[in-house]
Amino acid sequence: MGIICACCKRQPRLLLIDPSEDLDFDIQAEDIKRGTNYFSYKNRIGAGGFGEVYRTETLSYGILAVKRMKEQLLTVNDLLECQNIIQYRHTNLVCLFSALMVDNHFCMVMEYVANGSLRSKLKAKDENLDYSVRLQICRGIAEGINYLHTAFMTYLVHRDIKSDNILLTEDYTPKICDFGLAKILSARIDHGNSAIFTETICGTEPYLPPESFQGIVSRRFDVYSYGVVLLEIISGKPATFSDLEGCRFLANYFLHCYNHDKSTFPIAETAPWPNNIKKKLMKLAKNCLKRNYRDRPQMDKVTTKLAKINLMQDNSPDSKLTRFFSRI
Repeated sequence: MGIICACCKRQPRLLLIDPSEDLDFDIQAEDIKRGTNYFSYKNRIGAGGFGEVYRTETLSYGILAVKRMKEQLLTVNDLLECQNIIQYRHTNLVCLFSALMVDNHFCMVMEYVANGSLRSKLKAKDENLDYSVRLQICRGIAEGINYLHTAFMTYLVHRDIKSDNILLTEDYTPKICDFGLAKILSARIDHGNSAIFTETICGTEPYLPPESFQGIVSRRFDVYSYGVVLLEIISGKPATFSDLEGCRFLANYFLHCYNHDKSTFPIAETAPWPNNIKKKLMKLAKNCLKRNYRDRPQMDKVTTKLAKINLMQDNSPDSKLTRFFSRI
């Protein structure tokens, strides 16, 4: 549990909240403004196209993160929908404690995760993310998305799954964050093919599935985005990467390589994947990136496939050798 001392003498220490605790959480707009020093640049820890993230310190709840959306970007209906998301609690989700309006800005109050984003770790040259850690991260992200899609009678579609929205704890447990674009769908007995139509295209372009440009939103929207994140983890390249004229993004470049010569797709130099595991992950990514959303697997199938791939890792010669020497 992370600890930080308050600046003034004799003030209580500020602690990170344990998101597994059942808290009677009550935070007001004034608490947020004071805790962020009125959204000062010094307390800003991230920024994107839809808003900024600030670190805030409160005496009642310790260190928190606050996502402040751009003014009037979201409506009161979005606020009500976000209030429903508060009930979602999972190891691989950043816990959302509250959602409220602060001076015409939609704000989400969340668990603070100190180790940065997956994107920043993949980009850092001094980060030694070997393939076993990367596989753990792949599984955790999939488990978190599957929970969003299946935990309740309604489906929750995140709509902005990307490596910047995956935070990592000190032990590299991935946590999905930023539910500002999440959409709750009514559940139907339709084998998971329910979809809605929206007038607004939301998300980050390199991660957007083809049907999103027609306003179609389903659970398989997130499956496509997950496929792009999977490619980032395998290759270490950003979602905007392409080494071929005519292929704008990593997903397009990967599909071209997969269909012509799989060996030309780049693999992260710091994580030499065992060949059998690499092939299975690339095939899984290809299935997640299928153009017709109805042809993509649901996330429960993805998690099952990853569990099988993980067994391949556990049974690999390197893993057996490591376990042998650990017992000596």
